[in-house]
Amino acid sequence: MSYYRVFIKSKKWTLRVIFHFVDVAVCASWLEYKKDCELYKIQAKDVMHLLEFKQVLGRCLTIVPQLQNRKRGRPLNISEVMQPTTSRFVRGEVRPLQELQYDRMEHLPYHDVSQEATRCKNPKCTGRSRIYCNKCKVHLCLTKDRNCFVIFHTK
Repeated sequence: MSYYRVFIKSKKWTLRVIFHFVDVAVCASWLEYKKDCELYKIQAKDVMHLLEFKQVLGRCLTIVPQLQNRKRGRPLNISEVMQPTTSRFVRGEVRPLQELQYDRMEHLPYHDVSQEATRCKNPKCTGRSRIYCNKCKVHLCLTKDRNCFVIFHTK
């Protein structure tokens, strides 16, 4: 816990205690994550370090509440949720965060009203579709032959 402690400069002891317990909870969840990685035999090079785990956790906790039950105020800037990837996909193409893609919450298919169909964003599909996920904002196939919508949202 001492490596990446949340430092708060306050005279109120209650705030320091609250942040101490937040640190304890994050470190305990990181230790659980490491145990799960050993259980599923994930290689040591793929296991997140504590700092990276804290960053991913913070990013998830700040993005997900913005997507749920947002009713008033300025519209959500979708560029905060999407991030460009540097993998084998087309350069400049945006994909949702993996935490958002696999969270299994409020992913609903919608029909796009545009004239032409867009390429399916499932990596193993070459089809074109007018169906898109309202949360991830990506087009995915949803036909009787192919169900890329479900495949895209499951690990």
